[in-house]
Amino acid sequence: MTIDLEINWGNLEQLLTVFDDVGADSEKIRDYANTWVCSKEGFDYDLCALKPIADVMPTLQGYFTDMQTFFAGRWSGVRDAVVLSAKDIDLTDGAVNHTFLNLAAGIAEDGGAPDVAAAIEALKLDPVPIDLSEPEKGGEQLAGKHDDRFQVASDTWDGFRDTINSGIDGINWAIGVARDAGVDIADVPKLPTDSLREMIVYPLSGNYEVIQRNGNACTIMGQAMRDWGTNFSLLSGKTTLALKGQASLGLIAQLNAYNLVLKAVGTGLAQGEHVYAWVAKVSEEIAIVVEKVMVKMSLKLAKVASRIGSKAVPIIGWVSLAWDIIDKGFAAITDIWNDIQELIQMIEDCKQLVDEVDAWAQVAADRLKVFEKILDLVKELPGVNVGGGIDSLKANLDQITKNLEDVPSFDESVSGAQDKLNDAIDDLAGLHPEDSGDFDDDDDDDDSVILAPGPFEGTYPGSGSGSSSGGYV
Repeated sequence: MTIDLEINWGNLEQLLTVFDDVGADSEKIRDYANTWVCSKEGFDYDLCALKPIADVMPTLQGYFTDMQTFFAGRWSGVRDAVVLSAKDIDLTDGAVNHTFLNLAAGIAEDGGAPDVAAAIEALKLDPVPIDLSEPEKGGEQLAGKHDDRFQVASDTWDGFRDTINSGIDGINWAIGVARDAGVDIADVPKLPTDSLREMIVYPLSGNYEVIQRNGNACTIMGQAMRDWGTNFSLLSGKTTLALKGQASLGLIAQLNAYNLVLKAVGTGLAQGEHVYAWVAKVSEEIAIVVEKVMVKMSLKLAKVASRIGSKAVPIIGWVSLAWDIIDKGFAAITDIWNDIQELIQMIEDCKQLVDEVDAWAQVAADRLKVFEKILDLVKELPGVNVGGGIDSLKANLDQITKNLEDVPSFDESVSGAQDKLNDAIDDLAGLHPEDSGDFDDDDDDDDSVILAPGPFEGTYPGSGSGSSSGGYV
């Protein structure tokens, strides 16, 4: 059956090249999404309570991969329909046949080929640039609520901790001597050796600045999808330079359908920024209360280091402490024991947030799964009859527009898990409120300054020679 189609062979070759170029953007968008929108970096910490969000990222990557695969199949069908129609018409004119096939292969013909230079220039497409630049990290959404002393507290933690742990080695040596003398007393526990950020802040809250980068990627990719859609409509406007006639109208309609669908997908994807911003904000709220506890802990560390440093007279101090424990028992180290236990309890209180954070993170992970419904909008792309030419291409733009009226959106309601997490955060803040200048009833030291750690001579019998680093000055 003869179809109403007139082909400009030179422009057809250029049209197919542009088809390939525009279609290839799907792979770039998929790779961008899998790298940045689905990045786990903001949650990628050992024992991170936000792990449910990290765990869902491979699933999200699967959604984007499925979208690209579906698109590629549809787009390949459209291109194949154009090529098939061209070949069908080509077969009616043997003089053209050799020219078309060689041009398709990118081979110049010695003679008989039409002059296509001017025709190719006429079809030159000036597409909208697709911006897939690397997204930037976010900043503080709750500026002014952070404790400015946390950075100092975090930086000095290692030195104070090592000072105290070295001193505890000496105390436990003295306790061992007392036990040999018949005193029933347990060793003083040592402090954990991890940094504050690694031990508490990031495992509980994730890295809220990096999490916001995922959201920024959603914004960038959403706009890229919309620009990509625009290029299909631009391409439809150039199609008549290569293909004219009634049969080409279906192809033009399909190209405009791609624009409608990809713009709808882009609009939906951009909304993902709000989910990541929400996750980052809650993450930052957790970090703030934990930071405040850590500041109080650092102040306590300075005082404990001072107490231990007062007993750290090389050898003589530990021997004297051993005799003191033999004489007084537990009372000889009650102050240090209580201080160490309070420090450990502060860490444990922070870790009590884990269950609530985990439950809330699961809600956040479930919300991100809405990406699947948004990406499923690509299934609105019109189908192609296998083995059919462009005369079989059809697209009901009115129906597609109607189907795209309700783009799936991400849930932004307050969940029960979030209420429980908020209560837990408030509870932690209540357990360790802003310091008022005193930590202990018997201690009138100024708590407003975090003292810097320095070396002290803390050797004890059996510890070897040399000084223990990280003492108090």
